Amino acid sequence: ADVELSERTRWQRWMRDAEAFAREHAGGLASIRTNLRDELNYIRLNSIVPGLQRWWLDVQFSMSLTGAAAPIAYMDGFESIYFASGLDIGDDQNYPHASFPRLDNAIAHGRARVRHHGNDTKRQQKLAFIVTQVPEMELRVCHARRPETQLNCGRCTKCVRTMVGLVICGADPTRYGFPTYRPTMLDELPRRFAAYEIPFRTHEIQLWRDMQEAAEAGTVENEDFVRWLRGMDFDEYQRSQPRRAVRSRALGRRLVARVPALRGTLRRVTSVGHLKRRL
Repeated sequence: ADVELSERTRWQRWMRDAEAFAREHAGGLASIRTNLRDELNYIRLNSIVPGLQRWWLDVQFSMSLTGAAAPIAYMDGFESIYFASGLDIGDDQNYPHASFPRLDNAIAHGRARVRHHGNDTKRQQKLAFIVTQVPEMELRVCHARRPETQLNCGRCTKCVRTMVGLVICGADPTRYGFPTYRPTMLDELPRRFAAYEIPFRTHEIQLWRDMQEAAEAGTVENEDFVRWLRGMDFDEYQRSQPRRAVRSRALGRRLVARVPALRGTLRRVTSVGHLKRRL
């Protein structure tokens, strides 16, 4: 859902990698192409409720993605659609998120019921399991803008978090889809956090806490980094990160949502950008 249909190079590479992995580990892959994110005015949706910054992440994605799987479930007679958890959260979380057990388990498409799967396992534990089972693969975690030939940008919050998690597991991130990783990145992280270059939302605090708990000097050669990580107060970091950029983005969304001409201009600029990348 994060790859545009017009991004042909990225689609081809992602499908090739996914099909190869599925043949070896899952018995095959079924795929659906959909424009479910193209026709909604997310700029307007993101401005409806002040506490919701991203409609897709806070409200929509589990319902949409399981709905996209409904045709295959019907054709093949499946009675369960397993939807992997992104977080180890239960029904008592106190922040908006579009996927949690009580919501996902209430979704059904015909005979097929959705099963929220894996929320009893922390993300770091899942990453460690992957490393023990697969010595090399291309994980795709990045949602940032990047060249079509690049799966992960290597700089955004999700990329940084995944690379750190891999290092804690004793793995080399360059073998898991992060060719730009260098060990010096760990030395740069304290400075980047001090400059608030790595913003994150409330639900991401637990992901960093999990890495804090898993980090041991014995598995990570950079002992200075381990000391910094284990001593970092991510709750305080999240509370104290500058809000100016967040407020500016929210103001921009409200303005564009109320002026349809601006939305049309943004859509045309986006289309031109896709056209240039294709040429």
